[in-house]
Amino acid sequence: MPLLPYPLPDLDTDLNHWRRRTMDIVLWTIFTVRLVHMGLFLRQLHREGVPIGAFQLATIAPILLLFGLALFRRLPILVRGWGFIGLAYLNLGFLFLQTNRLDGQLPLGLLTAPVFAVVLLGRRSAWVAAAISTAFYGSFAALRHFNLVPPVQGSLASSGALQTWIVWVVLFAPMFVLLDLFTARFQRLLVSERRNHLRLQEEADERLLLEKALLETSERERQAVGHELHDGVCQQITGAMLHCKALEKAAFSGAVPPVRSVRAISAMLDASLGQVHDLARGLSPGTITAEALAPSLRDLARRTQETFEVECSVEADEGLAHLEPVVATHLYCIAQEAAVNAVKHGEPSCIAMRLRQVEDGLLLEVRNDGRLALPSLREGMGLRIMRHRSDLIAGDFSLQLVDGDIRVRCVVPLPDPVPV
Repeated sequence: MPLLPYPLPDLDTDLNHWRRRTMDIVLWTIFTVRLVHMGLFLRQLHREGVPIGAFQLATIAPILLLFGLALFRRLPILVRGWGFIGLAYLNLGFLFLQTNRLDGQLPLGLLTAPVFAVVLLGRRSAWVAAAISTAFYGSFAALRHFNLVPPVQGSLASSGALQTWIVWVVLFAPMFVLLDLFTARFQRLLVSERRNHLRLQEEADERLLLEKALLETSERERQAVGHELHDGVCQQITGAMLHCKALEKAAFSGAVPPVRSVRAISAMLDASLGQVHDLARGLSPGTITAEALAPSLRDLARRTQETFEVECSVEADEGLAHLEPVVATHLYCIAQEAAVNAVKHGEPSCIAMRLRQVEDGLLLEVRNDGRLALPSLREGMGLRIMRHRSDLIAGDFSLQLVDGDIRVRCVVPLPDPVPV
């Protein structure tokens, strides 16, 4: 079960879903407003006795197209968005042809079209819309400048249409560039946040897998200890108890107890004590100091060789006084896990452990000649546990296949010696 309470959708999918919902709200809102506005406009023409001509009927067509864009939600978002923006430019063109003015709704409409584009369609569409708005305004201003349309008294363009267009560009360009930079920055922040969430999700899932593996390992170790105690220690103690009962019967009958029976009892108890000691060391090595790391590895090699009947050797440097106990303990556990994994899955004929100082720090290497394929070993939980222990001590962990041998390597940095 993931630690995060909700799944993280893909950023593009999430953004497109939000844009579709926003597109629906914008289209239905503007359609409703334009429909009411057109009704009031036609009613005013009827009151004034103005006949409704082709030009007035042409202004109704964009409303019908707007209704179609709002109704057909399955159309691609680019089709719906550019259909809406194109209708906006068409309405602005009708407005200019009807009034011959460059003030009022026209500059505002040309200014807001790229804003709608950057919100509904993205940055590329916004730059295209910005270029279209600039070209539209320049074309209208040129028509007024060269008197290709009759001037309107009191309009902003009457004092200089091209000058007005230049001022509009100067005001519009910085605002749009800032809006575009803000949008890009906002998207980068969203992507960065999503990556961080995904990384935390992966780390949380990995931690849960490790915890589950540790629980399963503990259960297997508990069962193995039960079998060892039942088949080994319990049998030795049972034999010792039978010898004791024989001695008890001999004592009641007045016979002299044979010395060999006492020696047999002593040998059985000594063997039981040794098995219990090995089990305790294997289950809980405790905190291993730097000086005890090499002897502990040799003891691990001895127990591995006796338990699994596989040759196991150790080559370890002495004098690691500056190694922290927690680092030594994790290195021991990594060596133990590597040896057990090699025996369980690879059926090796020999296992070699090496602990020596290198330029990068302290190297622990466990090599075996098992038959396990490297890809399948990389998918095992034991490797994840070893890598997790290596990360806890800032180690560099790797799994290599060299000359047919599988090598588990962990290099940890050594602290600087304390000056005397």
